[in-house]
Amino acid sequence: MPLPASPEDHSADRLARFVRGAKDLAQARKVHSLVLGSSYSRDRYLANLLVHMYGKCGSVRDARQVFDAIDRPNVVAFNIMLATYAQNGYLDDARLFFDKMPQRNVVSWNALVSAQAQHGFLEEARRTFSRMPSKDVASWNIMITAAARDGDLKLAKQMFDGLQAPNQVSWNAMISAYVKNGDLKDARELFERMPSSQRNAITWTTMVMAYARAGYMQQAHGLFDRLAEEAEEDHGPPPELWNFMITAYSRRSQLQDAKELFDKMPRRDRVSWRAMVSAYAESGHPSKALLLLSTTPFEQDLVCQTAIIVGYGRVGDLEAARKLFDKIPNRDTILWNAIVIAAAHCGDFQTARHYFQQTPDKNVQSWNGMISCLAQHNRLDQARDAFDQMPHRDVVSWTVMLTAYSQSGYHREAFLLFRLTDLEGMDPDAVALACAFDACASFSSSREGRDLHGSISGSKLEKDLLVANAMINMYGKFGLLDRAEVVFERMNNADAVSWNAMITAFAQNGLWRDAERCYSKMQCEGLQPDGITFLALLSASVHAGSLSSAWCYFVAMELDYELVATAEHFKCMVDLLGRSGRVEEAEELAASMPFHPNVEEWTSILNARKIHGAKNVSIKVAQNLHQLDPCSPLPYILG
Repeated sequence: MPLPASPEDHSADRLARFVRGAKDLAQARKVHSLVLGSSYSRDRYLANLLVHMYGKCGSVRDARQVFDAIDRPNVVAFNIMLATYAQNGYLDDARLFFDKMPQRNVVSWNALVSAQAQHGFLEEARRTFSRMPSKDVASWNIMITAAARDGDLKLAKQMFDGLQAPNQVSWNAMISAYVKNGDLKDARELFERMPSSQRNAITWTTMVMAYARAGYMQQAHGLFDRLAEEAEEDHGPPPELWNFMITAYSRRSQLQDAKELFDKMPRRDRVSWRAMVSAYAESGHPSKALLLLSTTPFEQDLVCQTAIIVGYGRVGDLEAARKLFDKIPNRDTILWNAIVIAAAHCGDFQTARHYFQQTPDKNVQSWNGMISCLAQHNRLDQARDAFDQMPHRDVVSWTVMLTAYSQSGYHREAFLLFRLTDLEGMDPDAVALACAFDACASFSSSREGRDLHGSISGSKLEKDLLVANAMINMYGKFGLLDRAEVVFERMNNADAVSWNAMITAFAQNGLWRDAERCYSKMQCEGLQPDGITFLALLSASVHAGSLSSAWCYFVAMELDYELVATAEHFKCMVDLLGRSGRVEEAEELAASMPFHPNVEEWTSILNARKIHGAKNVSIKVAQNLHQLDPCSPLPYILG
């Protein structure tokens, strides 16, 4: 709304509209001048709006000047000023201001609690919450949301259970807390308990997306269909949820399901077409994607064209990618990045470098893409050269290079690179930190690992799932189980990987009983063990010489959890049978494996025969070992 020259022509309502509509600080100050020049310059309502306006535009100083000029400010004015301090990060000033307020209501308390929680001071927020003389449902919702954001599911549930009459926000906040913690079972139970009249699009979307992201597409689609049935006419699943489901199916290579859902959509927008075109392109059908795009109202959509070019690269059809690229008149940087990636996917790094050099406005994403492609094709020297040449690096640049080194086994190089992040003033993300901890574990650098842990102690990154799991793994390899347990106990959202890391740590250090106890606790938490869990338990049983326990775990894998035993699981059993003197059974198990035994299995059996005084080496075992390793002297030494 344009501001007229004369302030005298305005009513209070019109001035209020100007104040609410201010978009930036310059415009805010013009509006303020307009109010000061009018007959409403001392109007308390307009003054409150001005304080809020300046707070929204980020000028706490201007807001405070307006507040100080208010004659006898009421509790509403105090609350607005308090919120201004809090929302702009002035937490200390917010606390001082709150303490000096002549009167406070529940809104005042909620503003302070919210500010403390949003800035990561959950315990302080909890103490302030406990001091509140009275609470409304918003007070409880603030704490539920804050606890969930901090990963403290126990506190979130405690707050939710304290509510006598939870509202829609309360239910959604608690369901989201369970989802964020990966606890879909409790999330679903709460969803079913929630009054159907209070479920809204956020509720349904949260649950459907949670199932889909966890890979449970059947449950996701079941809820999606249920929403369509229970919703009133013309109020079925929102377009965003349709689009999300199409993308979710395509990412799991369920292209037919994605297409069926797309065909059922009552209304399609640009995002819907993009989702389906991208689904074809990402699933290895770029030509079908191009054909579908030609039937849309958005044939020249750059997002779709970018996806198709990358899709052609993934199937190795660089010629088709180049042909489409050459037809596009208005190419942006993202499109140039796409043709570089397509050429790299095809293994044509000369062409990829050509397009990269031709990119008119290379940005950090261009460099990151090139480095990532080189790293994925094991061209680490070239990737590092490109990394070193970057004019500007962001956290993704560092993470891509660190991950490349770490996944290729260059752990010392990864750690040395990580140390440079501090010199360049770059704050590493969780992935980079996890790579650094893995690097420390791999080249047995206990001191560097402990120092690195100390550098993030007390921060949010210390509780990050990926980082915490990496630290448990590291401390387990160092034999520092007390430290591993401390990290584990501090986690608010331990997942199956966390439990596996802890069980493996006990197993690696010969603490069989502790590994078993940890496994039992994992089951009590409702988490499903996987192949890694059982490998750790079998390894622990080998170290303890407990054949009975090993057999129980080995059988339970398939019968109770429908897990397929790998070569590593069989190797543990063959080793333990041999160590237990049951050499014939070990040989029979090795021969009956669903894959060919390797040198280690046959060597284990030969060792067992020698140790347990078997007079004759099995000719078949010796022959098998000789075929796998003709140079091995073991059949003769152990014979």
